[in-house]
Amino acid sequence: MYRNTKMYDALLQMGRWFGYRSGYEDLCRVFLSSDSLNWYGHIAEAADELTKQIKQMRRDGLSPKEFGLYVRSHPDRLLITAPNKMRSGEEITIDQSYSGRLRESYIVSTDAEVNARNFSLISEYWREEFKGAKREGTEKGVIFRDVPLAVIEDFLRRFESPTIFSSVKSDLVSYLAAVSDKAPRADVLLISPGGLPCDKGPFVLNSQMRAMGKEQPMGDVWRLNKDRVASRGDEKHGLTKEQIEEAEALARVDEVAGQVSDIYYRKVRGKPLLMIHSLQPKGVSLHGPIAAFGVSFPFIDCVTTVKVVANKVLLGQNEGVGDNPDDEDDFDV
Repeated sequence: MYRNTKMYDALLQMGRWFGYRSGYEDLCRVFLSSDSLNWYGHIAEAADELTKQIKQMRRDGLSPKEFGLYVRSHPDRLLITAPNKMRSGEEITIDQSYSGRLRESYIVSTDAEVNARNFSLISEYWREEFKGAKREGTEKGVIFRDVPLAVIEDFLRRFESPTIFSSVKSDLVSYLAAVSDKAPRADVLLISPGGLPCDKGPFVLNSQMRAMGKEQPMGDVWRLNKDRVASRGDEKHGLTKEQIEEAEALARVDEVAGQVSDIYYRKVRGKPLLMIHSLQPKGVSLHGPIAAFGVSFPFIDCVTTVKVVANKVLLGQNEGVGDNPDDEDDFDV
């Protein structure tokens, strides 16, 4: 099948190769280019994600106006619909909510000096226990409990990100400030596979191995595969046994087969979670470690938003949301 399109709506129309009957899949074969396979996979995930949002909206008893539904945009070339229908010829201001979402620094700097400063920053906050927070060990590192949101905001402001990602980081800080009255404290998870970091220094995280995609890195930046940093199950660390059981029960209600998505752990934590990573690229000449972070937001208040100015480029890219369970890989296994 050679015909292709960059529009979600047209791809959905073209994707009905088997009709609506089951039991005939073994009689048909569809041969596609790698681009087509990736694009059909992306819109299937976007549709599934929208379904999950609607289920959450119904559970919360909210209307679409109150909940703020969104459709995942493609991080590269696909458009949800034709540009003239998106008003993409002008700059518009949109209300952005991160409630129930995970936002990660999936674009990181490969500059050795930048990473040295970022790891120095991590060590500084680690040594000070994020300004006196309660420290506990986990299966995959160390967690600091109930850190004031102002401390998180200060850390993120000082963390150096590539220029292409700086606006996303700024939006994260703005959203944290906007929800500080509803969630004044957060947990901080320093992820270190293979053992608990030393209590008294040198305050160095064990690195997590990550594959390098094609045509990566690009100059002095690295865009991680699937726009994901964390591994499946990272958001479970630091939860109580009762919270984990509650998350598993919620997943069963939504009939999720297999491993529990981190979305459900996010639901039961009830406060933001800052995850800090040390990444080691594998199979390439690029040398690590490389510092990265992710902020997981609970389902605080879908009405709370921050203003984001979006131009044509941003509407075309709109950074992958990274919340689809199928994108959650066991990177560190």
